[in-house]
Parts: sequence; C-alpha cells; structure tokens
Amino acid sequence: MSQLGGMLADAGSVLTHAADALSVVSSTVVVAALFLAWNRSARRSLTSLRRQVLSALGLTNSLSSAFRALPVKQRVGELRRGRDHSAGGELEWLARVAGHSPDAPLVQLIAADGLRAAAKCYETYAARLDSRVLLGSASLPILERDKQVALATAERLREALDAETPDPNLVGRSEHFMGPDGAVLTWHSRVRPELRLVGFDLLVSHRRHRIVPDAPEAIARAVEDRATFELLDTDEGERRRLREYFSGQWFRFDAALPRITSWAVQRDRSNGRPRLHLRVAECTFSSVLLDHYPPRDSEDDARPGRIGRVGRLADGDTGLLTLALMIVTSDNDLVFVNRSRHVAVGMELFGPTVSGNMELNPRRRLVADFDASGFPDPLGVAVRETREELGLQLDREDVACVGLGEINDAHERGTHVLLLTARVPESSAELVAAATLCDLSPEPVEIGAGTDGLPPDIREFRR
Repeated sequence: MSQLGGMLADAGSVLTHAADALSVVSSTVVVAALFLAWNRSARRSLTSLRRQVLSALGLTNSLSSAFRALPVKQRVGELRRGRDHSAGGELEWLARVAGHSPDAPLVQLIAADGLRAAAKCYETYAARLDSRVLLGSASLPILERDKQVALATAERLREALDAETPDPNLVGRSEHFMGPDGAVLTWHSRVRPELRLVGFDLLVSHRRHRIVPDAPEAIARAVEDRATFELLDTDEGERRRLREYFSGQWFRFDAALPRITSWAVQRDRSNGRPRLHLRVAECTFSSVLLDHYPPRDSEDDARPGRIGRVGRLADGDTGLLTLALMIVTSDNDLVFVNRSRHVAVGMELFGPTVSGNMELNPRRRLVADFDASGFPDPLGVAVRETREELGLQLDREDVACVGLGEINDAHERGTHVLLLTARVPESSAELVAAATLCDLSPEPVEIGAGTDGLPPDIREFRR
C-alpha cells in the first residue's frame, strides 16, 4: 500500500508540474497573441497615416496602382527599424515621393492647400492616438514616438505656410564690402530702409541630396548615409590629391555640409517678425575644395588646398553654407580672432569671433548638427562652436541672425555665410582669459596667437 501511495503521489506531482507548464505555455501564447495584435495594430496605424498624407498632398494620383503602396510600405519599414523617425525624415520622404527636383524641399513642390491638408492629417492622427486607452496599442513606444513626430511635422508645415508669401514691405538690398587683396563680401539684406539692423527668425528646410566628387570614397559615404547624390567631375589627379589631403595631419574626415539651394526673407504672419528661410541640400568638404577654391596654376603647384586640376572652372556653384558669429562684449567691443595656420581657409588672418560649419553626418565625438525634430540647427552650431573655440557657454536665445553674406573673390567663390551676433556679459579681457582655458581637442586648433577686441575707433557697434 505504501508503494501504491508513493506512486499516486508521484503521479499527482507530475500532473501538478504539467498543469504549471501548461499555464506557462498558455500565458506565453496569450502574450504572443497580444504582441502580434498590437504589432498589427501599430503597422496599420503607421500605414494608414502615410496613405492619408499622400492622398492629401495629391501624390497618389501621380503613381500607378501597382506602385501606389510601395512608398508607404518602404517608409513604414524604415520606421519599424528606427530609421529617420523624425519630422525632418518625414518631410524628406514626402519630398522624394513628390519627385520633380532632388534638392527642393516639400514646401516648394506642393501647393499650399495640399500642405494644409497634410498638416491636418498629422494633427488628427496624433489626437486619435491620444484618445486611445492606456493599455491599447497607442501605448507602444513606436506609436508614442510617431505621435510626437506627427505633431512636429504638422507644426513645421504650419510654420512654413505662415510666411510662404514674401512681405512687400521687406525691401531687397545688396551691399558690397571690399576686403584685403580686393576680396568682396556681398551682404544680402532685405530690411525696411529706415532700419539699421534687423534680427531674423530662422527657418531651415533640408533635402538629403548631396554633391560629391566622382571618387569612390565620397560615393560610398553618400550611399551609407542614404543620401541621393550627383557627381562633380573629378579626374584621377584630383582624386589622388583629395586622398592625400584627407590623410594628412589635420584633415581626416570629409564632412557632409549644407549648401544653399535658395533663400528668402519672409514676414511671419503668426508673430509679425521677419524671417530668413534657408533652403539647403548637402555637399562634401571635398566638393567645396574643388569648386570654391582656385585650381592649381601649374602641374608643379604644391600650395595647400590647391586640389583642382589646371584650368578647372571653380565657379562656386556648389553654394556652401557656413556661419560666422560676432560677439559683442559688455564693454562694447567687437571681438575678432587670429586664425591658426592649421585651418583650411584664412590661415593666420583675423576673422569673426567664431566660424563654423553645420556637419550633417556624425563622426567621432560629435553628433550631426540636427535639432530634436531632425532639421539642421544653425543656432545650435553657433553655441557648440563658441564653447569649443572660446570656452564660452551661450544659450540659443543669446544668438541673433542679422543676415546672409556671400563671398566672391580671387581666393574663394560661392560661399554663403550666415551672419550671427551675440552680446555677452563678459568684458573683452574676460573673454580672452576664458579662451586660453578652452578644450580644442575635438578639432584642429582654429585659433592662432591671439584674440583681440577692435580698437576704439570702431567700438561704436551696438546690437
């Protein structure tokens, strides 16, 4: 009997374990079923929004029935892999579907009524996700992110629409300033004639279309960054000199940089302020070296930066966009810096307090210069460059845009300069002292022997 009792106890234990195992399996099946249901629901939400937006923009009419679903399927696949899930990525996708021009932003490709309808689609979608129950599919991280992206995309579309028509009261004017060796800086200023200085709000539209040299390294990087590209004619000698240049002591990275495709000064109807709308695509530093700077005078010309072949037409059509920040100190000095001999441009010359570029792809120790919504961020670049070059921490609200310049002279052509200014509480002496303590390790040293305030006869500049 005891043996029979033991066998029954063992059988009961086996049944208990089996029941526990079945419970675990059932729970796993339920969780898996819920996950699959949520996943299907999320995919349907992502897909439905993009279909509605394409329809609102009138883009489905230009696609054959066989390919109508393809752009949406590709975009949803990108989002589920975590790629370009931002307002900037959304507008880039829409502009590519719209076609027509590889470097024109969506606001130039679609009529205002279509953009308003698209903004409404994004806003309605975000509100619908907000209204779902807490434990529903709307609580999934990808849909929470998509809601934020939808709101940011709608906001950017509304912002662009608020001032798409230039204000007739903003009068265009170009002023030319002569510099050393006959250098010419053209200042594009569109302000009311009675105003001496205007601070502009900034709006930047961006396309991931890149001008690159016809060189394997530059093409491979564009493909890696998933940018469309066009080739700049490049011969074998230029390819060799570019490889040598970027394997040197100071320049080891061929950065992706912004280039101006068009710009306009507008009146923002929402707040009445003037706004500078920059429409940018991309280029590489290597394409700038070929297209913006003089070519070699002869085959034996070994001067630094002379990359282009003899007789090359370097006309500056690439249109690099860079920035220059002038700091005004508490004692009303404008501060210039003496540039190092290690920089590519303006070696050992005096220049603006801070000069810099927006870098549109990441590299060691630096992230790409995009804001939280995925758009190029000039004011953020000014803050970063000031911290790196001078050891001075600015807030974005400290920085004001005062115009757009264009450099055309014997040494450089076609470079556009975003002109910024900031007033700081430090005096000139305090600023110089801070600059001696800053950490320049992320970059080649850009500042040379000194940082100097201007002499008294030109200290009358006021912000």
